[in-house]
Amino acid sequence: MKKKKIVSLFESIKIWWWVEKVQADLSIWLVEAWYDFTHLVLQESNHQNIHKWNIYSFREEFIFWFWFKKIISLFRLWYKVSKYCNKEKVDVILWQGDFFYMIVSISKILFWNRAKCVWVVHTTISVWPKFIMNILIFLLKRLDGVVLISKEEYKTFVETYWFEEKKLELIYNSVNVEKIKALKNEKVTDFDFDSKIFTFINIWRLTYQKWQDILIKAFDTFNKKYPKSQLLILWEGELIDTYEKLISDLENKNIHLLWKKDNVYKYLQISDCFVLSSRFEGFWLVLVEAMATGLPIISTKCPSWPSEILWSKNSDSYENQGRVILTQNENEVLLLQALTEMYKSANKKSDYDLDAFSSKNNIQKWEIFIKNL
Repeated sequence: MKKKKIVSLFESIKIWWWVEKVQADLSIWLVEAWYDFTHLVLQESNHQNIHKWNIYSFREEFIFWFWFKKIISLFRLWYKVSKYCNKEKVDVILWQGDFFYMIVSISKILFWNRAKCVWVVHTTISVWPKFIMNILIFLLKRLDGVVLISKEEYKTFVETYWFEEKKLELIYNSVNVEKIKALKNEKVTDFDFDSKIFTFINIWRLTYQKWQDILIKAFDTFNKKYPKSQLLILWEGELIDTYEKLISDLENKNIHLLWKKDNVYKYLQISDCFVLSSRFEGFWLVLVEAMATGLPIISTKCPSWPSEILWSKNSDSYENQGRVILTQNENEVLLLQALTEMYKSANKKSDYDLDAFSSKNNIQKWEIFIKNL
């Protein structure tokens, strides 16, 4: 029986980023399931190809802001991707991100492309301006399939954007719980950890979207009243200098920017509470990873799916469910309240029900979906 030939289109392979991590886990399964799989990337990256993936680079610069150049690059890549897929007789293209599905959509509309084209929607498209969102919806409807990662977004695509359900598939992002359990007990050697100090932890890129500035300010107020506490923030991003200055101006030595780490689970393991502070998101894989380590959680209710992941009872109001506290988006006062209530509680690490996000369950859904394309 001929192997189905699958390619995945992305900027580069950086599997410590969460969307790329999802793609990496999926591609490991695709190879293990004997699919002929190749990563298509825009540019080379200095990654360790420990999984021996087939990788093909278009050697194309990824353009963020210059729209004229971005449009030219879009059509140039459309031609390159279409040419590659037709030459290699690709059966399925999986891709993620607005820039990339525009490439594939255009290839379906303007250039014959035999491959089945599928977009995995990682960030709710409702955050885009309406005219851009309408363009995205038009292009999405030209594709062969759309994979959604939440029930809420699936319902929106059917009832608001008028998609045919036969083109849609609901598959959550997955975590490898066994892998997390194996990695979380590694010793932290680059941070002097004191188990007597209550530790809040945030893991995400340092950007406006992730809202760490408000988290830092809320924690600074909290820490003045409860000095036996600290905040760890792991990652990198364009606001690193801004946040370093903010922490310096606050003169708070209990806020630590630790940069990105290959193994974030061991830092989750030594912490007491995970805090997710974003203004908006896609599927919060890091939230599920924190749950896999058993941490109590504070999360904003931003335009995305924290309520679905954390089984929220009310989509708008502040909720304290014991080991989970959900607070209104962009509300520093309520975030401070959540930090205080979690600190005063006796919540300890405990197991969450993660069956809905397990790799085993969702890999089976992917297999059925790919076979039916």
